[in-house]
Amino acid sequence: EKEIQVIEKLGKEFYWYANLTRLRFLPNINSERQINMLEKFLENNHFFVSEKYFELANFVRINKDYSKSIELYKKSIISKKDTKEVDWIYYYNLAISQERSGQWESAEKSFLEALKISPKQPEVLNYLAYSWLEKKINLDKAKEMLVEAVSISKGRGYILDSLGWAYFLLKDFDKAEEILQIAYEKEPSEAVIYDHYGDVLWTNGKEIQARYVWQNAIKLKNIEQDLKESINKKIIFGLDNADKN
Repeated sequence: EKEIQVIEKLGKEFYWYANLTRLRFLPNINSERQINMLEKFLENNHFFVSEKYFELANFVRINKDYSKSIELYKKSIISKKDTKEVDWIYYYNLAISQERSGQWESAEKSFLEALKISPKQPEVLNYLAYSWLEKKINLDKAKEMLVEAVSISKGRGYILDSLGWAYFLLKDFDKAEEILQIAYEKEPSEAVIYDHYGDVLWTNGKEIQARYVWQNAIKLKNIEQDLKESINKKIIFGLDNADKN
């Protein structure tokens, strides 16, 4: 609270940021009322309006109110167009909210718009490509994008995982194992990578190693319950029969 009071003393414009800081760090306040107040303030403001809508949208998205965040991201983009070029991250964050709220067609357009503005953003390339992999569409294009994303990102583990999974879906299992092993070694706390690596090991006839990897996955503290249950079935029944039980 002391830090917030210091921000408020800097002037009226900083008062807006002070209230956003309250939302972030003081969980007991009325968040909906504060959000509405901050949004209302921007209707008659001309100082970094787009950036403020964007910051507010980020807060709302992190708190999983995707519909509201979509509305705020769109306002941030409209406001930005009046002054200068929209940055890629505006469309990227909008796309994430759209994807997570089930608006896939809109999300895909927003991801592509982000790439149109800045074609070599590894986060955007990875998110869009992996979304295609999950839907089992555009597999070759997704792989091509992920090869580029791995190169640009200098081999980030989670992007290597996406690339390895692309090879798996394209049935290049030897290449998939090679890449997923590297991802597994780079990201020892990511359960999804364990899951993928176990799948390719099993597919390549390494059933003992696959179960070992899956068993380590379910020990991770951050594993989501749905994934944990799915992996447990693989451990008990094997990859080929897990979906039947």
